[in-house]
Amino acid sequence: MSRQTPQDTAPETSPPPRIVVENLRPEIEGGRFPIKRTVGEEVVVTADIHADGHDEIAAVLRYRRGSEASWTERPMEPLGNDAWRAAFTVATLEPHCYTVEAWIDRFATWRRDLRKRIEAGNAEAVDLLVGADLVAEAAGHSRGASSKTLAAWAAELRDRAAQPSPVGFRSCTAWRSWISPSATPTSPGATPRRS
Repeated sequence: MSRQTPQDTAPETSPPPRIVVENLRPEIEGGRFPIKRTVGEEVVVTADIHADGHDEIAAVLRYRRGSEASWTERPMEPLGNDAWRAAFTVATLEPHCYTVEAWIDRFATWRRDLRKRIEAGNAEAVDLLVGADLVAEAAGHSRGASSKTLAAWAAELRDRAAQPSPVGFRSCTAWRSWISPSATPTSPGATPRRS
């Protein structure tokens, strides 16, 4: 008969979540009762979303009609002071479900930090290699033309990292497309949600 130690019998625990979503509104008694809306009316959903540390956060509002199995997603916009907002329109007179999902956006965090380093003249090759790994990971989750574009950007980041001065990176396609301050703030491709 083998002897069991406390580690053998202890339940497996996972680390606490890094993201907290609270104060979801509208809601009545924690979702116990449904809110009321009519066809064509907009449901504005807000939530307080925060995380430990200084990483960038991304969030979506997920909603569906009670008769559907699949969810529709809308990106949430930050309002400041940890408040986020998104909305959907009631299409049919039936119960609807909604929830909020949030995650650490590793790409947005990297991009923000790289911009600061480049502007300060402190960008190093390793900064570009970190980004190349993130973009290559996104390419692995994408299909078709998006996957090829992301793979090319990852290769370009690696090539620029091999050059003596990564600050010359400003002339490359990836910088102009999604890293420069004038680029749109969306992450390239299907960035994984879980970190």
